[in-house]
Amino acid sequence: MIATSSRFILFLGKTVWGGKYHDFTLLKEEFNKGDVFEEHQVWVDLAYVGFSKYYKTKKLHLPYKKPRKTKTRPDPKLTHFQKESNKQKSQVRIVVEHAIAGMKRYKILVERFRNKSEEFADAVIEVCAGLWNYKLTFGK
Repeated sequence: MIATSSRFILFLGKTVWGGKYHDFTLLKEEFNKGDVFEEHQVWVDLAYVGFSKYYKTKKLHLPYKKPRKTKTRPDPKLTHFQKESNKQKSQVRIVVEHAIAGMKRYKILVERFRNKSEEFADAVIEVCAGLWNYKLTFGK
């Protein structure tokens, strides 16, 4: 899902059936390498390490990862600056989580979905996203 800072949903990826898929792998399937995000600032979580190798961006906001524990560094910690930076980045990224929660107010996305048609599942999610965007636009 791609959303704006006002929780407006701009893009939904295809529905994936069966098995576990990594978010970054799904993104790479949807958008081939290139300049899709070239004119945008992009906030991602640590699941998207390596994003800058595949896509050009105006600015990439990737949180700092806690260093590994080693013999020379038995108690690894982030610096105060890194912690504050991660906090600021998460405050922006939480908007996408709020957009997802807004779509889930339509119970068809929360309850068990028994339909086996991938096209129908995509249509249901698209309708829920459209209703969420409508609510944001018109307030009802």
